[in-house]
Amino acid sequence: MLAGDSHDGAAGDLLICGVRVFDGTRLAPADSVLIHGGLITQVGTGLTAPPGARTVGGAGCTLLPGLIDGHVHAQRADNLAQALAAATSVPASCFGLTDRGRISPGLRADLLLVDGDPTADITATRDIRAIWRSGTEFDRDTYRAQLANAQPR
Repeated sequence: MLAGDSHDGAAGDLLICGVRVFDGTRLAPADSVLIHGGLITQVGTGLTAPPGARTVGGAGCTLLPGLIDGHVHAQRADNLAQALAAATSVPASCFGLTDRGRISPGLRADLLLVDGDPTADITATRDIRAIWRSGTEFDRDTYRAQLANAQPR
């Protein structure tokens, strides 16, 4: 759990607030994303959590759509937003995945929270704070433990 998180027990309700939001094409004029039932329900400024929702504070972080193709060559600092789009919204569109690749109401809450601003420094994408798949946080520590204990086939 991230510092500043609160959780009162409502499964599926999540408010990520105080973040920069890269919506799949650009930094959006928003600082909050509300998730219910695995879908993004609201994107805006100063959203409030419904009763019982988990709240994640993301000061200093950027929220991105889940990466579909995380291998992009960013050659110039002035096109980092294009590089991020090439890893999120562009492949989603190319593969006909209309329910993901962007941060917008009604879409799947496949999200990546990174420390820093990858539109200014692409290496911020390496400093992952949290991952959500359909609004459920991915437990990276458990996954790493499973990998370490996996038997070769």
